[in-house]
Amino acid sequence: MRAVHDRCALAHELAHAALGHRDDRPKHEMQADFLAAHNLIDADKCREAIKWAPDVGRLATELDVSTRLLMAFLHHNKMAS
Repeated sequence: MRAVHDRCALAHELAHAALGHRDDRPKHEMQADFLAAHNLIDADKCREAIKWAPDVGRLATELDVSTRLLMAFLHHNKMAS
């Protein structure tokens, strides 16, 4: 799980840089989470995995992302139940 955590944290911090954020207000954290998730998660693979993954934890594991980034992705793409 360490590699997944490191990968997601790096994507999140790179998203802050790409978005020009200078602070960590909640709005910026949500934007960085979404951009990181968008860069790490393939929407088609996610839709396919949702069909058989029994819970968010398993889905995150299958997609090699943190549950936090997965939830940001699902919410933004209106895939969350």
